[in-house]
Amino acid sequence: MTNRGRVVDRGRGRATATAGGSPGGWGSESPNPNRERGGTPPSFRGDAGDRGGGRGFFIRGGPLSPRGRGHASIFMHGQRAEIDPRIADNSDKEVVASFNPTRALRDPDNQPLRPDFGTDGKEIKLRTNFFPVQFHQQTPSLKLYTYHVNINPAPGYRAVNRRVYELAERSSEWGQAGMIGRVVHDNNANLLSASLLPQPLIIRVPYYNEDESGPPRQGDKMFTLTIIFVQELDTGPIASYLAGQMQYRDYNPSPIVSALNLILKSLPQKLDIFVWRNPGVEAWKGIYTSARPTYKQLMVNVDVCSALFYTPGNLVHAMNAFCDATFGPRTRIDSFFRGVRIEVTHFGYRKIVRKLVSFTARTYSFDTPEYGHVTLEDYFRRKYNIRLQYPDLQLVDVDGKAEKYLPAELCDILPGQLCRRGPTIGKQPFVAMSAAASRPPNIHGETTVKQLRHQLGLDVIRPELESFGITIGPDMAVIPGRILSKPGITYASSTAVSISDRASWNLVGVKFAAGARLDNWTVLVIKDGISGAEFASASDGDLYEVMSAFRHMCNTSGMSVTADPTYATAQLPCKAADPSDCMRRAATQTIKDTLLNIKPKPAFILVMLANEDKATYEGIKYLCDVHLDVATVCVQSSKIRRSAEALPEEEQRKAPRAYPHLSQQCLRDPIQHCQTSGTTADHGGIPGIQPQRVVQAQGRHCHL
Repeated sequence: MTNRGRVVDRGRGRATATAGGSPGGWGSESPNPNRERGGTPPSFRGDAGDRGGGRGFFIRGGPLSPRGRGHASIFMHGQRAEIDPRIADNSDKEVVASFNPTRALRDPDNQPLRPDFGTDGKEIKLRTNFFPVQFHQQTPSLKLYTYHVNINPAPGYRAVNRRVYELAERSSEWGQAGMIGRVVHDNNANLLSASLLPQPLIIRVPYYNEDESGPPRQGDKMFTLTIIFVQELDTGPIASYLAGQMQYRDYNPSPIVSALNLILKSLPQKLDIFVWRNPGVEAWKGIYTSARPTYKQLMVNVDVCSALFYTPGNLVHAMNAFCDATFGPRTRIDSFFRGVRIEVTHFGYRKIVRKLVSFTARTYSFDTPEYGHVTLEDYFRRKYNIRLQYPDLQLVDVDGKAEKYLPAELCDILPGQLCRRGPTIGKQPFVAMSAAASRPPNIHGETTVKQLRHQLGLDVIRPELESFGITIGPDMAVIPGRILSKPGITYASSTAVSISDRASWNLVGVKFAAGARLDNWTVLVIKDGISGAEFASASDGDLYEVMSAFRHMCNTSGMSVTADPTYATAQLPCKAADPSDCMRRAATQTIKDTLLNIKPKPAFILVMLANEDKATYEGIKYLCDVHLDVATVCVQSSKIRRSAEALPEEEQRKAPRAYPHLSQQCLRDPIQHCQTSGTTADHGGIPGIQPQRVVQAQGRHCHL
């Protein structure tokens, strides 16, 4: 899809005048975690793209620190906010009004026009995290030149790409071509120049690592950069396009936006605030910038971002942390660490992890001229006097072609390496990053304006911007916004609910317009050795009380739940007992056997999960959706307990007790309670408990 005709935002209200981005207004308050101190802070580089180059930098200490959130207040309180002159005259509304709705519907590249643009709700002024981009007056139509860079042989890894460019920038050919201070690149195939470069342009780079003295010897590895002209970019037409001139409707601003993002990415980068860490990965918070086309103005959007980095330190600790966090198979751990830069401790040189192999130091053997045929464990003991602490751990391949394997305990992960495989390590780091990014509007705004303007080159002219004739304004854009009216929500019998100022409402006391019927259903209790979180069994009295409250709320909300559920318990085998069963197939089989014993087959199963084990959840969903053909809803046992306890007292009084003739102690453990207390009670009807009588000894009984 092209960007044709998208001169102003048609998304939501008049809270922004951007053409394809969020307004960037300061959000609401949310708590932050306490700050921890990390090791060496990483550097961060994003990838260039049409939606934003994604450059980031980081700052240590100061108001950015999540250690103290600060107090929520009005950002720039007492300072007058003036609407940006480019939209103060409502000319953006006139542009929207000039669009032809009929033509917009016929054009598949266009989104439908939003009705009532900038008219509904209460009008307010918003300071946004957008800064204007200006081209120098002496160059009203700035020329930029894009090039494609072909690197031969292909480096294969980002770290090698960066090193090739670093060495190329030091070469004499780079200076002779007039590229010093006049070009920017993405350390890959894209290069942007402020002037035409000679063609053909070929730069040969003798390669050597950072820890090696150079240049390398004759005949060592050589990379060749072939820089090929692609196109000339004229910045003149984009001003007419942004002004909404209809003859520029089909103009595509993406190349100019991508070029500006590449320039932003070249600005100096700083260090960030530490957010969260385990021995495998750590989270850092920084700043994200991207170029955005808005009405009559190119803008730079500045916002907070978070990213995961590999934790510097011994590779063995990182591997163990990964296994503990994910319980993942060997193929996943191999993928997670592939491409990580390491330093070999006993030699001091740096390598890249190509893969993890199935051999261990104890099982891998080879021939040597000094010691004959030896295992790798024996070789390190005899050659370097190193006794390996983890001889049964997978070896690290640092070559990819020849069999050059190293023990993981002799490899240290280098700092500053972005982890691009975050979803494989669980959600804990992402929860921490989300909490750290939620800050009061005034703190968030001060971070951008006071602490980051100098780093972005907003207070002084940066050489990287000067060579391209670009400056970035130091003041945040002020735009009109609107607080929309509350929506109207109506349920059965035309019952309208009360909506809060935060656009939330309570379902207590209302009924769905069309409630479902639930007759044949089962409650499955998963037990996985989680003390205190999971229900004791299918006969747990707390479970009956929770299900009683659940049924009551369903019926109150308009559903029809008249039948008692069937209760079942699945005691899963301990996952630590069989480390090779990474996908917990044995646990899934146990659940399958439990469900197949339920007669008749239920139409719906409410699963009480013991924990957040991903393999167990995926196994249940795959089993029930694909093999058993039964609908399931999975809930955390600990969370549904809290939900039931959080019911209003009035609703708790209305909810019928599951077994009103028995006390809570008796429900939790009927046999044990009555035997120890010497009471008598009829426990018939409780799932899993046979009717029985206990001799009365002390005259007490379980009846309420």
